[in-house]
Amino acid sequence: MKTLILVAAWLLISLACTTSATLTPPAASTQIAVPQLAPTKSVAYPTLNPDLVRTPETRIMSTSQPTPTEFTTVSTGIEGGALNMRLFPSDDSPIVTTIREGNRVTVRGTPYRGWLPVRYMTLDGYVAVKFTNYYK
Repeated sequence: MKTLILVAAWLLISLACTTSATLTPPAASTQIAVPQLAPTKSVAYPTLNPDLVRTPETRIMSTSQPTPTEFTTVSTGIEGGALNMRLFPSDDSPIVTTIREGNRVTVRGTPYRGWLPVRYMTLDGYVAVKFTNYYK
């Protein structure tokens, strides 16, 4: 490896020594052509729906916050149990947070295929409706 570095250094030095004698600076009157850029057309970008904003945590939150009208309580049936709040209404969805037994959550909509859209503290997500007191 050291030999390779030494050979590369020798080649660079020898190349610099041989080319420096043949290079001549340009004359003072030499003009350098600068390419001109053509004017660009303005591009119309699609507008975003202001009601939906994707946050850095990849949560979709509504910018127009509805007034909370309904609450429900987490009820896992196990003392000291907890319920996973998920990013999307699916068992395969990433877990946003864990909600302890007895904590209240704000209901954000109607249940969909067994999942209830909720807000817990400042986080939005979905919980399995069967582990809440929503229908009780």
